[in-house]
Amino acid sequence: MQQNAILEFFHMTKEGDETLTQKQLQTRLNASTQDVQGYRLLDGFPRPHMMDIVEQDPFALSPQMRKQEPDLDPNMGLIVGVLPHSMCNPGIDACGFCTFPHEKHNRELLHQCVHAVCKEIKLRVTRANIQGRKVDALYFGGATANLTSPDLFDELLSTLESQFNLSSAEVTLEGVPMYFLTQKRALLDRLMETKFRHRRISMGIQSFDPAIIASMGRTHFGDEEIIDKVVHQAHQRGMTVSGDIIINQPGQTCDQMIEDVRKAIQIGLDQICIYNLVLRPHIKTPWSQNPEMLAALPKGEVAYQNWLAVIEMLHTACYMQTTLSNFEHESVLEAGNGFLYEEAGFTLHEYNALGFGPRGITGFKHSGDRPGEKWINVGQSWEFSSAVHSVGPTAAPVGVIHIYEDMQDELLSHVTRCLALFEVNRPLMRYHTGLDPAVVYAKELELLEDAGLVTVNEDWIQLTTRGMFFSDSVIDILSARQEQVLKRRLIKRKQAHKEWAEENSLDWSGAGHM
Repeated sequence: MQQNAILEFFHMTKEGDETLTQKQLQTRLNASTQDVQGYRLLDGFPRPHMMDIVEQDPFALSPQMRKQEPDLDPNMGLIVGVLPHSMCNPGIDACGFCTFPHEKHNRELLHQCVHAVCKEIKLRVTRANIQGRKVDALYFGGATANLTSPDLFDELLSTLESQFNLSSAEVTLEGVPMYFLTQKRALLDRLMETKFRHRRISMGIQSFDPAIIASMGRTHFGDEEIIDKVVHQAHQRGMTVSGDIIINQPGQTCDQMIEDVRKAIQIGLDQICIYNLVLRPHIKTPWSQNPEMLAALPKGEVAYQNWLAVIEMLHTACYMQTTLSNFEHESVLEAGNGFLYEEAGFTLHEYNALGFGPRGITGFKHSGDRPGEKWINVGQSWEFSSAVHSVGPTAAPVGVIHIYEDMQDELLSHVTRCLALFEVNRPLMRYHTGLDPAVVYAKELELLEDAGLVTVNEDWIQLTTRGMFFSDSVIDILSARQEQVLKRRLIKRKQAHKEWAEENSLDWSGAGHM
């Protein structure tokens, strides 16, 4: 009865469509293309700032909603993301720029968090009745995943092996270069001891420039020589290696960016990920509070031309662009070892995703006609550990839940994910949602097409090269209407919530973790 009452409130407070004038959209686009581009398209819909809005929704916070586990369609693929903890240990907070959840390294808390992650995995797999389900790709990430000690990493691997079928999975371990070599390269060897289809490691390199690395407080994470050793050790074990490079940093010249990419190619990275540095005053990272750094940040057309020079060098060196940020060497793709985890994460009609650990993200479509959902776990290690260890058999450490309440909600989630792979298949979207994105977003797409960011034909909506760089602007325009819907929906629900809950004798006071 209580669940039915909640659903009644859920549908009662839905909002209708919102409209924005062409002039409003144009103003929004002009401002967005002059701003820093941070590949927020990779986050899909709702974007991170909108999940903060969703988190205030009394329906999303309902304890009853947190007692449900995904009814995963067995005909869809499955990817699993594991965040062992949210800790890192740079010389300055957040390396100056990082916006992901992070905490200072604390050995005792790290142990507690990893144990809690293992407990969460077992609890949720049991509740969802998916023991032995085949996993297509497994990713260990978040903060500094390879800061996890070998014995704790063993515990994670053993737990996952006992709950899932990993034999045909790609596995990736993310971290900083130096920690792949410590303790006699134990983490690399642990990966070799578990049966996987393919093994990868991913390093946060950021730059090869010693001055830049020092300014990030990352000198102890390894220099060019260390990175070269990591690549050599991984290749000896048959692994492929990915490295992140940040471009358009404050005061950084195009020649400096090109030099970073040249060294990444020379060192033999199989995949090179190119990211723009994101600094905005409201982010509250150390560098974002520095007016001189903000003023020296390349933006708009200058940043775009820098990016063009970088990707031209990568293409010349036979690196193929596979997503907005990823460039993989053609030899890796030809061998069938392309980075599946990210591609699958952008293919909602083919894959469900389970996220475990602090700030783990779960995105899935239920079996049958139930709407899809997006879950995000609570964020800090202590908060996550406390949530997991205090739950009973019918709860989860989820911080916020977004339910795709109607087909337009669901369509936008598909469109934003597909565009991270550069294109949207219109017939496929009609099949899965009953809606044609070119019709639903006709006004927005006309504006984006006039700006040279997308092309639209009978079967496809595709990003242009310019649209790939200005993808933040593309998602900003496409999601503008639905974000207005979410905001108005929240206002209406909060106004109606107290009186309605009292009438139905519901206790929503526990809306926190469970």
